[in-house]
Amino acid sequence: MGLETVTYLPELTQTNPIGASDPKSEGDDHIRLIKKALLNTFGAFTGTAGTPKSVTLTEDQINDASQKSANETITGTRLYTQKITTDGSTMTRAGFNIPSGTAPTSPSQGDIWVTTADILARINGVSVSLIDGPVLPFVTKHKTGDTVRTTDASLTDDPHLAGWTLVAAAYYKLTGFIVCNVGASTAPDFAFAFQTSQTFQDQRGNYTAISDGSVVQQDNIQITNSTNIAMASNARTGVEFHYFIKTHASNAATLDFQWAQGTSSGFATTLEDGSWITVEKIS
Repeated sequence: MGLETVTYLPELTQTNPIGASDPKSEGDDHIRLIKKALLNTFGAFTGTAGTPKSVTLTEDQINDASQKSANETITGTRLYTQKITTDGSTMTRAGFNIPSGTAPTSPSQGDIWVTTADILARINGVSVSLIDGPVLPFVTKHKTGDTVRTTDASLTDDPHLAGWTLVAAAYYKLTGFIVCNVGASTAPDFAFAFQTSQTFQDQRGNYTAISDGSVVQQDNIQITNSTNIAMASNARTGVEFHYFIKTHASNAATLDFQWAQGTSSGFATTLEDGSWITVEKIS
C-alpha cells in the first residue's frame, strides 16, 4: 500500500501513491495526509491573531541563514545561537539599533542597553557608560555651558562634571580647573566636593583658588569633604586642584563633582563653560 503514516513533510514517501497498484479510493486519504504534514511542519505560520498572511522572505533569504529581512526587530522571545552581523551603516540609516528604554534593575554580564541619556554595558559587575566609559586610562569632562544657582547651598551634582566610573583596587590621579563667579553677592563663597558611591581606601589632595588677585591654597584635604572657598564679590575665581585616589579593594565606584553656594545669598553663582576635570588611572 502507498498510504503512509506521517506527521511531518520529511516522512512522506515521494513515490506514493503507486499508480499501478493503489486504489483510486485512497486518493482523498493521500490529500489529507499531505495537508496534515504541511500544517504540522509549518504550524507557526498562523498570521496575526489568526489572520492568514503571506510569507515574504525570498528563497535566498530562507536558504541563507545569515540573511535577515530589512529593519528586523529581534524580540526577547527570539533565540539566536550564532553571531549576528548586520550590514554597514549608510547615510540614511544605521546597521544596528537599540531603542531607548529603562535601565534593568539586575543586569547580567554582557547586557547592553540604551537610555535617553546614555548607552551602557554590564562589565565585570559594573554598569559602564559606553559614552564616558571606565577611566582607562583617563577621561576628561568639560562644561559645555554655564550652570547657574542662586539660593541653593546644598551640594548637587554638576550636570557636566559627573559620572566617572572607577574600577576596584586601582590608583587614580584627578586634576581640574574650574571658573566660577558669585556675582554681586554679599556672602561670596563657593562650596564643592566629590561624591562617590563607595568609600575610598585613600584620598587626599590640594587646591589653589585665585580670586580678584588674592590666592588661597589648601593642602592635604579629603576630596569627599565639603570645601568652602571665600571669593571676591562680583569677580571670577579660578580653582585648580590635584588629588590622589585609591579605590576600595573590592568595590568599583562612581565619582561626581558637586557644588553649591557656600552661603545661600539670592545672587547668581555661575560655574562657567569651559571648566574641566580629568580623572586618570595610573595603576
